[in-house]
Amino acid sequence: MSDPMNPYASPLVEETLAPGAQWVREMSPSLRRTGLGLSIEYYAILLSILSFLGMGVAVGTRSLPAMGIAGFAILAAALIGFIGLLVCLAVPAESGAKGFLLGSVVFQLANVGYAIITQFVPVTSPVLNGVLQLLGLVGFVLFTLFMKKLSEFIGRTDLAQKARNVLIGMVILIGIAVVAVAGMAAAGTATAGAAAGMAAVALLMFVVLIGGLVLFVMYANLVNWLGKALRKV
Repeated sequence: MSDPMNPYASPLVEETLAPGAQWVREMSPSLRRTGLGLSIEYYAILLSILSFLGMGVAVGTRSLPAMGIAGFAILAAALIGFIGLLVCLAVPAESGAKGFLLGSVVFQLANVGYAIITQFVPVTSPVLNGVLQLLGLVGFVLFTLFMKKLSEFIGRTDLAQKARNVLIGMVILIGIAVVAVAGMAAAGTATAGAAAGMAAVALLMFVVLIGGLVLFVMYANLVNWLGKALRKV
């Protein structure tokens, strides 16, 4: 597109802006509050990491007071993280990300309630534990989709790609975990080659563990980077 008033002027390039470009230019308070919520979520993640490490040390040393402190810290991290989710609800509906966030809040509420209840009443049902783990995983997926959609809304395609990488990694790890569980069941019923089968299952579970740690770091970094990006708008 050229300037009709100056035929010698260089052609003007028409910019294709992100849907939320106007919100960014106007320094949207709702986006800033969402950024604050993401920052709260990030610090809750850091606290949870320290808490689980502390719990591991406490169990190793068999220190009941240390176990109590670590358990309280784990509960505090869950509550702080949920508060961060609630603060993120300030995200503008125009972003198209709010639905994913609402779904994540619902699913993670079950996990927070479970964390509170187990501090006072031991829950030993493997079925219940499995269901709650599944709900937490769904909440994790929905929150990652929320961050992907929001990154696209503000024009941060780099962060949207990082969110996609987290989701792809999650699908791969779930697939490996399913294969490992199926292999464990098969090895438990087979007689010939059972040792080799269990060794292969152990290797797959090790891959899942290492991959899960890497994926968790990627997820935490994404939360931090997107929070910083939104607080600067």
